[in-house]
Amino acid sequence: METFIPPVLSHFPSICMLSLMLNSWIALTFRLRMTILFVLLSGTITCAQLPAIHRIKVQLNRVQSDSTRALLYLALGEAYGQIQLDSSLHYIRKSIDLAKKQPNERRLLARGLLKLGYSYRNRGDYAKALASFQKAERIQRVFPFDSTFLEIQVQAAIAHRSQGNYSKALQLALAVLQQVEKQPTRSYRQIGMLYTELGIIYDYLQQYTLAMAYHQKRLAFSKKGTHKRDLTLAYINMGAYCININRLEDAHKYYLEALSISKKFYFSGDQAVILQSLGDIAYKRNLYSEAIAYGYKGLQLQKQRGAEEYVGLACLALARSYGALHKYKRASAYVNQAGLIFESIRSAHYLQQVMEVKSQLAAQTGHYKEALQAVLKAQSFKDSLTGLDKQNAIAQVQVRYDLERKQDQIAILNKDLTIQKQVQRSMQLQLKLIQQERLLYLTTALLLALLLGISYIGVRKQKKAKQILIRQKEEISQQSQQLAELNATKDKLFSLISHDLRSPMAHLKQNFYQLRADSTASPALVKPLRQLEDQVDRILDLLTNLLDWSHSQLKGFRSYPQSIELTQVTTELVSQLADQLRQKNIVLINQIPLNMVVVADKHQLHSILRNLLSNAVKFTPPEGYVRLQATLLADQVELIIQDTGIGMNSEELAHVLTNPQVRLGTQGELGSGLGLQLSQELLARQSGSLTVSSQPDKGTTFRVRLPADVSLQNVANVYRSADYTVV
Repeated sequence: METFIPPVLSHFPSICMLSLMLNSWIALTFRLRMTILFVLLSGTITCAQLPAIHRIKVQLNRVQSDSTRALLYLALGEAYGQIQLDSSLHYIRKSIDLAKKQPNERRLLARGLLKLGYSYRNRGDYAKALASFQKAERIQRVFPFDSTFLEIQVQAAIAHRSQGNYSKALQLALAVLQQVEKQPTRSYRQIGMLYTELGIIYDYLQQYTLAMAYHQKRLAFSKKGTHKRDLTLAYINMGAYCININRLEDAHKYYLEALSISKKFYFSGDQAVILQSLGDIAYKRNLYSEAIAYGYKGLQLQKQRGAEEYVGLACLALARSYGALHKYKRASAYVNQAGLIFESIRSAHYLQQVMEVKSQLAAQTGHYKEALQAVLKAQSFKDSLTGLDKQNAIAQVQVRYDLERKQDQIAILNKDLTIQKQVQRSMQLQLKLIQQERLLYLTTALLLALLLGISYIGVRKQKKAKQILIRQKEEISQQSQQLAELNATKDKLFSLISHDLRSPMAHLKQNFYQLRADSTASPALVKPLRQLEDQVDRILDLLTNLLDWSHSQLKGFRSYPQSIELTQVTTELVSQLADQLRQKNIVLINQIPLNMVVVADKHQLHSILRNLLSNAVKFTPPEGYVRLQATLLADQVELIIQDTGIGMNSEELAHVLTNPQVRLGTQGELGSGLGLQLSQELLARQSGSLTVSSQPDKGTTFRVRLPADVSLQNVANVYRSADYTVV
């Protein structure tokens, strides 16, 4: 099936209403209705974006031309860009594949590569982004300078700047600006992006006068246009600039303006950035709890989009706020998470900020050696970004741009070229002077910081050494006593949860069943009672998995292996699932031979097979079937659970045993995502294994291998084949 299915989230009331609306669309084909249903189930798609995506998908099902389909896939990828980057990448790649087959669609191919690089950049994969931009540029160079070429260069500059390569970013941005200035009669929407990028680069270089000039140009340019998102981005950039120069009131006003537009037009990606920025303002105002609230909202939105760079920035902001509230454990967790993200995307600019936050946390918690190490790492990242060589390269880029611009003006006005040479020489002398002054300043500051840090750490260590020697014995005895008390408390807690939660739920399920089975009950109550009974079943299943998983993580299971005949366990489980099988009209075929004996812990084996069978029933549509088989392989028994359910694609299959996505069953059954992980962990404890194979719309097959009790099976000599058990 060509349609890409985004991850499904649970919005049950809205889904029910929308599903009823879909059933009335008789004129649409089955394939189109299924496509729209999957889109509606996605929790990341907003109401405003849904009609556009729906219209594009309807057109896709109607057109036959590969060129038109490539254009529609590209439009679909751009529509998903604000809400789900994985989906955006999927459709853009489809557009590129179709454009490659059309020799006359080189411009479309360049546009597709540009959007592919844009999505990679938003995910923080700068290497792939730059590679896509380079391919797009090679294709576009054969055509005259236009808005696509302008956007390619600007996006490449953004990628270089995000990596910390300011000189390359500035060089690209100024080169494009020079091209634009040579064509004053042309007006491109992308000029606003160029002004924004120059303003951000100068912000990072702390040249705030130039930064302010370009940000104001962008704002004025966006106010003249009709694109609301351009205006939103202009307000965001002005707000960021005001934060850098500590004009918090002005920054707050700009962000509120941007938030109002983004909410009105459902720019979810921009809303995430705005919320993070409002959190930065609250942090600077010492409103740390408010900053954390904004940070969490922004983090969730960025995680939904899959924008790694912004996820890292949100984690870094939360780390600062938790550190200010002296919640160092949470602060450390978030700053470490941010560090891993920025290391993966190789951004020296953000890694410098990570090291600065780590040094602050280490100093606040008394780890001064770690604080000093973090300070030195931050300084090394800073030197790599704005050190002498970088400053020289950046200054040369700026000088080169200024000189070329002046040369163009001189050529127009026919002025003497000697004036330009004198200007160039004077600027080179000034550059050397600035370099020498900065080198002296940096060297002096670094030496002073090192001396102060070493002396401070030495004094603190001497004071703490005496206190540690006195308290060491007392802490050891207290810790051992606390550990014993915690273990006892934990065991009591599990016992209370297991008894006080599961028993009432089981009693509640029995009451629902008796009410439904009562012949005097009103027919109108039968369906709600059955739904309530199903929900209680799911809660019991989730509670059992959570208790088993938590117990294994915190304490570890103690296995009591014994010889177990598989048919005893499977027969009991089938009887428990009989009501669900009848409701969905699913046939369960039990082909497990009698006397098939395994060595396992009975309770744990019951939990493993219960989870696997429940999954098979959950994802099998009505009128399907589930088959159970078992074979003896040397000293192991292989149990096969095969269904005719909805199956999984290759991406879902790759993560099903490590990081499964929570999906709804064929009748809206909700799972927890813990069952397969728990089953795999329990099998590993019993020298067993779990493998899975699946195909979309064809079903899934789980293979469980456990040690066989060969001695008992040899006594029987020959397996007695069980009759087919059909439910």
